[in-house]
Amino acid sequence: LHKELGKDIRPELGSEYYDDAHLIAGNKNAEHKIVVFSDPQCPFCQQYVPKIYEDVKKNPDKFALYYYHMPLTRIHPVSDTLTRAMEHLQKQGKIDDAMKMYNLKIDVREKDEKKILAEIKKQFNIDIKPEDINKEEIKKAIKNDIYKANKAMITGTPTVYIDGKFDPSVTGYQKYIKK
Repeated sequence: LHKELGKDIRPELGSEYYDDAHLIAGNKNAEHKIVVFSDPQCPFCQQYVPKIYEDVKKNPDKFALYYYHMPLTRIHPVSDTLTRAMEHLQKQGKIDDAMKMYNLKIDVREKDEKKILAEIKKQFNIDIKPEDINKEEIKKAIKNDIYKANKAMITGTPTVYIDGKFDPSVTGYQKYIKK
């Protein structure tokens, strides 16, 4: 019973979660701030995160979207390489390309970096080299995202916050979109 009671209780996110490095869509001065912790191979993330991203892009003055990588490598080993590829693309300002990783068709158990990067090239014509994703700054960024997730007591994906508060529905932001 106690486990169920605490399930949806999460600390509010502080301002340190709203930094330019994690802003992937919208306007940082927007009325509402959405924070997403996600793994691109998580089936639920694949269902919700690209939609959140598109909705924010369509409503940039209403929302700011902050994205944190949370690769669940015990379930999806492929996500180690994928999140590093995404981070590389994000650092280049290629957010749309990074978000394509949610559509990558690949065995979630794949660990061979070269095979994974070859699939990205084959499926999306995005050329990423092993040296691009093995830079210390890329690894450090992912490690920092995981640290921030742990600090916020996040254990699963997708985890979504709206204006600092945990949104168990993942879609609560939609109430702020004018129909």
